[in-house]
Parts: sequence; structure tokens; C-alpha cells
Amino acid sequence: MNQGHYPVFQEKRNFELTTEEQRKGGGIRRRHDELKRTPRTVRYQSEVTIALTLQIIMPETANSGRRFPPGIDRWLTRHGAQVVRCEEISAIRTNRHPKALFRLDLSDGRRIKLRLLGSTRSARRMKQWTRALPQRQFAQVLASCRSAVLEEWIEGESVTDQLAPAMLAKCGQLLSTIHRFDPPQISERGNGRLHAFLRTSIDAADQLRRADALTPDMFRQLTDTMIQQLPSRAYWGLTHRDFCGDNLVIRDGVPCAIDNETMCRGFIGQDLSKTQCRWRLGNPEWNHFLKGYAMPDLIDSYWTHQRFWQLGVLCRSAAFRLRVACPSMLDPLASLHALLNSLSRCGRTAPRPKIGSRSSARSPQTSFVTPSLRRRDSALLDVST
Repeated sequence: MNQGHYPVFQEKRNFELTTEEQRKGGGIRRRHDELKRTPRTVRYQSEVTIALTLQIIMPETANSGRRFPPGIDRWLTRHGAQVVRCEEISAIRTNRHPKALFRLDLSDGRRIKLRLLGSTRSARRMKQWTRALPQRQFAQVLASCRSAVLEEWIEGESVTDQLAPAMLAKCGQLLSTIHRFDPPQISERGNGRLHAFLRTSIDAADQLRRADALTPDMFRQLTDTMIQQLPSRAYWGLTHRDFCGDNLVIRDGVPCAIDNETMCRGFIGQDLSKTQCRWRLGNPEWNHFLKGYAMPDLIDSYWTHQRFWQLGVLCRSAAFRLRVACPSMLDPLASLHALLNSLSRCGRTAPRPKIGSRSSARSPQTSFVTPSLRRRDSALLDVST
């Protein structure tokens, strides 16, 4: 059997150390410090991706061996199953948070997914929420080890192939199940969350401007519009951040979410906007979806500041895809251009306040008119969404 199909997992402590380094532990700390200081330095043995304390090596030779993380290996041993084929489905190659998804075919005929997330925290968060929510409507985590997650594979027809009104209402009900689970709270502008979202969104737009994906006029218009429409309060709760037809399959007549790695607490308006931008539904279909969603307070809050959430979601998504060199970067970018052009025709942007004027000095919003990509602010830019 050609083992070149299998991923090999090696921990960092497997680096060769001298006897003195092993006794003192200095070699491990020295190697860890080097990786922290130079995160962009990646050694390739066929193909190497660093994910926190795990190195994922895709070997090309048959004598490379095959090892899985301990938690994954224990699950396979307990169920008496062996992996007969491993196929990579998708991957995001970044120096900071690499991710990958594999399809594993087992010797007993079962098929499961191996998901490599960007951090141990993401894996723990995914396991926590999927087990707490209705199990028949969310793909469950079978085992996990650090940033590696073993997940059930759900066969079924995609929701995008069956956009009946009743099914769309069930999809809306499924999203409301997520939003209702952790009761949404009111997040005031003064607690910093809304300002952080505004700052990171404009920083993302600045990345697009410097990459010539946005003109200076478009960047100025986006900045002015988001500052003008910054909500004074917004709902904060459990969000999915990637809820769309591509990530839903029909199981036993109800939709089931199969891609839940991005689930976390966040703004409900941002989550609804992400669904609307990611899932291209017409007005009648969207109305059926909202009828099943049935959370009028959250819907009203979203519609009031829809442009704010849409601009933030689109520029963050386009900037993320630009950083990972995703071919589909043009999708959110084209939507962002269309939205800015429509706003320009409608004349919905406010005049830009002058920096240093009395009005800008009194208003905390205008501090984001000229954003800078500070290192601590760019760390908040998480749009793997």
C-alpha cells in the first residue's frame, strides 16, 4: 500500500537534541523561541505546515511512516479501524493559522473527516458547542487532540439543491437555534467591542487599498459610511460565522450543519450579514428563511444597521482571502464594489469630518478615520469566516 496518501504528524519535541540539551530542556525552548521569533520561516519536507505544537507533513515517499496524534490514534484503535485512504479536501496555507480538511476512508467502510484547525482553542471550542447543540443537526466531534479534530462524515443532499420554502424556513430555524442557545445580550458602544469591529474592518479595507483592490475614493466612502452608521448597541451571543447552503446537508428531512469550526461568540448582526452575503438568496427565499428564524428583535436590529454589517463583513472577507491568496477573493470584492457604488448613487455617506476639528475631537468614532495597521490591532482581524 502506498503510504504517500497518509498525513504524518510529528511533534516539535522530536527534533534531534544533544544529551546536554535533553537534560536541561534548553533545546526545546531554544527551538520554540526560534519558531516564535521567525513565524514565516517554514522548513519544507515535501510539505510542512506549522499548527501550534503540531507539524503536519504530507509525505511523498512510501517509507515516510504513518502516525496520527495520540487522541486520534486511540479512537481508531478503540474502534478497530484502519485508514485505507486519506484525501485532502481543502487547505488554507498561512504562516499564522494554517488549516486543512481531510477525508478518511476506514477499513470497515466508514468515512470520517480529519480537520486541522489553527489552534487548540478552536478545536476545544468546536467540540464544546457541537456537543451542546442538537446532535442530529450538527456534525459531531468524535475525537480531538490539540488542534486536530476527528469529525463524523454526513452523507446527504445539499440544501442548495432543494430551496423549497419549507426547507428554507427550517434553515432559518436552525440558525435561530444557535442564536437562542446562548441568550443574546446587548453590547453597548462603550464596552469596546463595536469599536474593535469597526477598527479591524477599516484595517482590512486599508489592506485592500494598499493592494489596489480599493480606490482611495472607495476607501474613504467605506470609512465614512461605517463611522456614520456605527450602532450605539448591538446583540452579542453565540454565532456560526459560516452559515450557508454549502455547509448544510439534508439528513432525515431536516438541515444539518457540517462545517462548524468557526462557531464562537460574536455579533448577531455580523452573523446574519455573513449568511446573507455568503448565501445568495433572492428576496422571496430570504423572506422564507427569516420566517423560520422568527427572532423579530434581532432582525429589526440587523436591518437598522444592515449597511454597517455588510461593509464590515465584505471587506474583512476580501482581506482574508487576499492574505491566503484564495482564488475566490473576487467574490466578496465584487460585492463590496457593487455595494459602494450603490451607496454612492444614493448619496448615503456623510461628509468626512476634518481631523483635529472640534467635532472629531469630541466624537470617539472619528479616531478610526485614518486607520493604521498596528500589530496589536491586526491580530483582531479574524475573518476565517
